[in-house]
Amino acid sequence: MVVRYRKTSRAQIRAHGNELIEMLRADSAFEETEARAQEMGLQLALSLKDTYTDIKKEVYVRPRDEQDLPYGYALELCVDLVRDGFIQKTRDAAGQPLQLSLSGTAVSTPDTLLVRQLEFFSYEQLRARNPLPAMLEELLDMAEENGTTPSVFADRPAEPARLLTLQTDPSVFEDVPAVELLPGTFTGKFGGDSSVFLAQDAFFPYLLLLEADQPGLYTPHGVATLDRAAWEALSEQLGELLRALPRAGTFSVLLLSLGIFSFLLPDHAEKLLNQVTLDRPDDFAGTTDALLAWGNEVFAEADCLTLLFP
Repeated sequence: MVVRYRKTSRAQIRAHGNELIEMLRADSAFEETEARAQEMGLQLALSLKDTYTDIKKEVYVRPRDEQDLPYGYALELCVDLVRDGFIQKTRDAAGQPLQLSLSGTAVSTPDTLLVRQLEFFSYEQLRARNPLPAMLEELLDMAEENGTTPSVFADRPAEPARLLTLQTDPSVFEDVPAVELLPGTFTGKFGGDSSVFLAQDAFFPYLLLLEADQPGLYTPHGVATLDRAAWEALSEQLGELLRALPRAGTFSVLLLSLGIFSFLLPDHAEKLLNQVTLDRPDDFAGTTDALLAWGNEVFAEADCLTLLFP
């Protein structure tokens, strides 16, 4: 079905996407795949994502209101494999990290320059263009053969961005999960006098840069060590990111500008990353400057620093 942009709201588009999700869940082939995933201790999480697509690139977009659909708008139906609340990753045949996520286009912009239109795919069109059950079976084969580990993405809605500044007192965070950064190696003591703390949500942009450079760095409740080379690489990337910030529409665009293509951001993660960077650029720049200044002081006297994840 082809409709005009001006006569279509995002609520209608989302309603169509949710109908396709229900049809996918009722598909016997998908039910069999879901049963196999459950036997492996995995769940299939279905969601919708706003995107912009053309022949040369794919970036994520944020329509400003119900009627403000950018030219080239598309809606994708996404499937993530989840265990213990985290989207999972495995390794492909070449040993490279692979996020256990797929997406298929549900609504797209027809290739026309004259009239702004949208095409709503039927379920049959969705299945013909995106054989999701078959693709998921291949992912499950890889997961079964190579095992899975948590990715950086929790399977949860975005929370309001809170406490975006670097702190020296952990009690400031109360019930807000926070990352502790401490000079040197971890000796088993939390909350040291030389530590600084940043809310997990506010640390998320830095974590993605680190994970892209060192896949597997992050584990929930884990400990990670950064040496001088890793810190210098992060500092350089953050400089590039801050310079690109005024020109980017979303955090995904920022990642692409840095040449990072290794993440398929869930919609709630995209929204959260936008909240703590693009929506509050001055706060993000101030926190980044404070973090880099602290880290540079650490490496003036130590060979590494440690991250303690909540």
